[in-house]
Amino acid sequence: MVAKFAILIVAILFCCHSYADWTDPGIAYKCDQSSETFRLIATMATSTPDIGTVHLPDGYQPISGSSTVRCSIGGAQIKAEIVILEITDKGMCGAVGGAIVGRLSINNHLILENQSFNYYCLNHDSYYKIEITEKQDSPHITGCHATWDWGTGYNETYCDDASVKPDS
Repeated sequence: MVAKFAILIVAILFCCHSYADWTDPGIAYKCDQSSETFRLIATMATSTPDIGTVHLPDGYQPISGSSTVRCSIGGAQIKAEIVILEITDKGMCGAVGGAIVGRLSINNHLILENQSFNYYCLNHDSYYKIEITEKQDSPHITGCHATWDWGTGYNETYCDDASVKPDS
């Protein structure tokens, strides 16, 4: 009897394929010289339709693979080095994906370095939006953090603001 029960349990465990929901966090950018604005934003593809799904907005370019993005707004030369963390089937954070802003500089002045962006493995509070605008002949940067979850999407937690001297 015990042997039959054990065989039944093994058959149930290995008979059928099961699927889990998945997410694929991404990053996109927009360099808009007419409004003198540079933006990095988070996107989120999901396996099933969900409030948390964030599609690529009009006018934005997705960043795939590790890339360097450049943008000129006003007198500011912006350079963003992005490292994409690909989803893998192994490792503690392998199924998470996301991005790291390796370096973000304005006029060769380092603004951010090695900051998680749309990456929620070890830090549930990550950048999900960075905007640089030209204000009074000086670049102004706003970086916003958020958490993400199924059924709610991004929940903004706080934003940081700073002005950067144009010649720095």
